[in-house]
Amino acid sequence: MAVVLLLFSGINLFGQDEPGFRTFVNEEYNIKINYPANWYYKEEHNEVLNAFYFTKELIVKETDIYKTGFCIMRIKNADKNYRYVLKDDPDATRRMFAEMTRQVLIKKNQLIHDKYEAIRVAGKDAILCEFSFINDFGEEETEFELVMFENNTLLSLIMEAPVNEFDNYRGLYRRIISEAVLF
Repeated sequence: MAVVLLLFSGINLFGQDEPGFRTFVNEEYNIKINYPANWYYKEEHNEVLNAFYFTKELIVKETDIYKTGFCIMRIKNADKNYRYVLKDDPDATRRMFAEMTRQVLIKKNQLIHDKYEAIRVAGKDAILCEFSFINDFGEEETEFELVMFENNTLLSLIMEAPVNEFDNYRGLYRRIISEAVLF
């Protein structure tokens, strides 16, 4: 908690900054990611996942939500937590996890638009999905979901903004992805 408070106060303990950006580094999980210097950072950990939030809006309580920002979720021992995980087939696992998000949105009749592309992030295979949908609050939202899988760890990077603002963040989100190290 002290790290979060220090970061919110403007002190960056995470890495070398470039103007307008902070660099978050987690050596334990081999994560390095740049994010806007005026955004907030928060972590949550439990026995199943590690979550790192980078948001335009301040999140203090568990009930707080953000509309613009991104979250890195690392799901440990993925084969024990998701039936879609095939430890010996990372490509199939990435595709099935991305499809799982799509199917949830279809089932809830919330999906407006989706597209997928295979990309590489720091030399590693990933799937980048773009979903536009009606969220549970009745608001239109667009998100990128980047899915990676390695060593039985499933990583999902979700970058979102209201649908009418997403194009303002599209370039930023693509830049963040292109510079990220996530494994």
